[in-house]
Amino acid sequence: LRCRKNEPEPESEAPTEPRKLAMTNQLRVKEIVKPTGSMIQRLIGTVDCRGNGTTHSLAEVDPLLLVDHATGIQKDHLFTPFGAHPHQGFSAITYVRRGKLFPHSNQVPAEKSLLRAGAPGGQDHALFFEAQAQATREIHAPAAYTAFAGAGVVHDEIIVPSEAPLDAFQIWVNAKDALRLGDPFEQTANDLPSVPVNLADGSVAGSALVVTGTFASTKGPIQTVANPDGFNLVDFRVNAGAKNIQVPVPAGFNSVAFVTGSMSVAGSDLLASDGDTVVFERSDQDGVVIVSNTSESSELVFLFCAAHPIGEPWVKLLFHNGGIIRRTEEEAVAAMEQFNSDPMNFGVKAA
Repeated sequence: LRCRKNEPEPESEAPTEPRKLAMTNQLRVKEIVKPTGSMIQRLIGTVDCRGNGTTHSLAEVDPLLLVDHATGIQKDHLFTPFGAHPHQGFSAITYVRRGKLFPHSNQVPAEKSLLRAGAPGGQDHALFFEAQAQATREIHAPAAYTAFAGAGVVHDEIIVPSEAPLDAFQIWVNAKDALRLGDPFEQTANDLPSVPVNLADGSVAGSALVVTGTFASTKGPIQTVANPDGFNLVDFRVNAGAKNIQVPVPAGFNSVAFVTGSMSVAGSDLLASDGDTVVFERSDQDGVVIVSNTSESSELVFLFCAAHPIGEPWVKLLFHNGGIIRRTEEEAVAAMEQFNSDPMNFGVKAA
């Protein structure tokens, strides 16, 4: 894949309010994809329009453009910071299941750690780092952080090795083209709501942390401003041997599970194991994914995402450890050139 220009998919209307979904339409497995990498595994996302980046067989699950899973990094590992890098035109969600990190580092010079962002009209915002030089923020698991890059941001991130090995996901989420260059937005949520996972007979089979969207009538705190049609992200822990856990998926949504453990899905003979990405069929009706923990001795953990697809063309351009998502390669290259010529004002005059 050289230059990813997606064809629009048929749009389906998504609910604006949480609602009870029908459980009669059972969604089946479309494919199971293995990860690439070791301590940082690539689960979704491949090379950009110039062939740069990590090759992976699963280029996207609209609106997911990239998913990385960091596992096993701990106190005795030396991990190089990413350095100040640009983002434009998409949202990045960081979910920390275990361990801690700095979503933005104050360990770079203050003038470089100031996030400079703006809208096409030229308004200059110094959003994220005005207080960062005075106070260091850490995200302690379980927690989530999101940043909608909009017209352009420059930031830094540092993984903080600790006694507890890091277990964290970074997810790049596409934006509607009409919203792509909007005002940047950030949010941290350190208290994710936990709800029981119940079987049909009412017995408890595990628990779930709701990051964004709604599960079991519980709404997650993280906002997805660039995806107003619906985005659900829930982290499930399923007891050893528990069977037939039902995960609802709204009509028209794409859905995917990132697996730690051993999982089977009703209607499929395929088994998913550690590191696997399970992509489910999409339906124009409300549906349900039915999963079971095939291990009788270990819990099953899986991060489940169900999201309304954007269905619009997009191009990814990677550089300086960051990335730009735009409608065309020409737009992406123009934005990169703007950053290279004036990085501290990147996004103030969006290309």
